[in-house]
Amino acid sequence: FPSHDIAVFSIILIYFGCLLISFTLNVTNFGATCALCISGAIAIPYFFQWNLIRRVKLRRARIESEFPAIIEIIMLSVSAGDSPASAFRRISKRSHGVLPTQISLMMKRVEEGRPFSIALEEFGKDFSSESIRRFVDSITIASTRGTSLVEIFNHAVEDSHSREKSQLLIAAGKKEFSMLIPVVFLILPISVAFALFPSITHLNLIGI
Repeated sequence: FPSHDIAVFSIILIYFGCLLISFTLNVTNFGATCALCISGAIAIPYFFQWNLIRRVKLRRARIESEFPAIIEIIMLSVSAGDSPASAFRRISKRSHGVLPTQISLMMKRVEEGRPFSIALEEFGKDFSSESIRRFVDSITIASTRGTSLVEIFNHAVEDSHSREKSQLLIAAGKKEFSMLIPVVFLILPISVAFALFPSITHLNLIGI
């Protein structure tokens, strides 16, 4: 089982275990037991909602991290003479991850008889990522107008790399701020205490 499912089931088992212990040992009165049940009934749905949002954010982050490498492979395949459909089919068969799994599902729709352009538009709508939607729209427009796909892929690779760099800078800024918290609230007070303690002790001895 995945780790998040184990965490969810563990919290539910702990909650119902506490209820069972309270009923068997009779250590709580009726009001406290009702309050515990009501608080659990309110907290557990919020916990499931928080867990779902966290899983969606993790999935989106994985897709965004896989997207630049996927674009580069597609660009190399198209530059070598493959069609976009063949390049996507190569990704679906030889890559692993969240985004290649969605690409394989899209290629199954194409193999079932759906046109590649329609399947590609549906693939772009399945994600809430602006970069993927922009990439899919650019491929669709280039295919209809006869524009060179290699240039489209080059621009998409540069855009994805710049977006990845900006996300790394934002994440580094957040991590830097979180690293300052133990320095300011833990290490600095201890250092000040070690610096002032001998002086305060000496002043107390002089006062005596």
